[in-house]
Amino acid sequence: MTRLADLAAVSARIGADPLLVQGPGGNASLKVGDELWVKASGVWLAQALQRPIFVGLALGAVRAAIAAGHEDFTAARLPQADAALRPSIETALHALLPHAVVLHTHAANSMTASILADGPARVATALDGHHRWAWVPYHRPGAPLAAAIAAVLHAGPADVLILANHGIIVAADTPAAAEAALRDVEARLAFTPRDLPTGSAAAYETTDYADVPERAGLATDAGVAAILTAAPLFPDQIVFVGGAVPALAPGESVAAAVTRIHAATGVAPALLLVPGHGTLLRRDRNAAAQAVIDGLYDVARRVPVGASVTGLAASAAGELLGWDAETYRQGLAAK
Repeated sequence: MTRLADLAAVSARIGADPLLVQGPGGNASLKVGDELWVKASGVWLAQALQRPIFVGLALGAVRAAIAAGHEDFTAARLPQADAALRPSIETALHALLPHAVVLHTHAANSMTASILADGPARVATALDGHHRWAWVPYHRPGAPLAAAIAAVLHAGPADVLILANHGIIVAADTPAAAEAALRDVEARLAFTPRDLPTGSAAAYETTDYADVPERAGLATDAGVAAILTAAPLFPDQIVFVGGAVPALAPGESVAAAVTRIHAATGVAPALLLVPGHGTLLRRDRNAAAQAVIDGLYDVARRVPVGASVTGLAASAAGELLGWDAETYRQGLAAK
């Protein structure tokens, strides 16, 4: 299928760019007649030319399942589809959008705009007259997000959707057109990344946590640290990093902090700030966690100084952690 090969090439290209896609985040799809080919859950877009990453589904069956309130689309799998792959948790939004090609990514500039209190105004200034776009308030990935998108599209067509605290969706007739639109939106929204203060948390290293000097700015820039410790910013931050970024309390040891954080959240933090000094990362962190942490750094560098940032509510973590779809992705990342 030539168009699926084109989508695979585009997926691999954008998946290899950490300013567009981080690890297993993001997804892509292609509609051909009554077939919907969508990225499988937990796989990386960057792998699209190395292994099968798309699951074939009967589009009519998917839409019928959505109408019935279901989120499991495995019964709609086409006979020729790889049975080892599970459809993306975002399959519903791909099915509902009328375009032949849909790309959803966590692109750095779109992500930055999506967390700012004045994000909609900034997007309007950048995109009005260039793209048909709409702003979608935050909803849990899966059925709630798809329903929110359907409601937004009912008010008028859009080819670009900025998802609050989540990223961007672009839709077009061809993979090449979708990629071009994604890159154009990112260029128009561009925030100038700033240098963050250097630092070192080497004195706080343990057998489980290592100092990562290139990420020290997350702890040494007071404004950035305040944003990160206040609330999680994106769903993948909750899924792969554990939520809001924790910090050592004054005089607290790393071991005591980890015990405190684990008791409160149920997870040992992948990322730990030592305010004014630097950043510690778990030595056994997986590639998905590392990619999300790197993406968080790229967004933090782009947040304008003094800008008002909107994080996710505490309830967002409860919706994601323990949800079967995200537990599945965590399991794949751990492997």
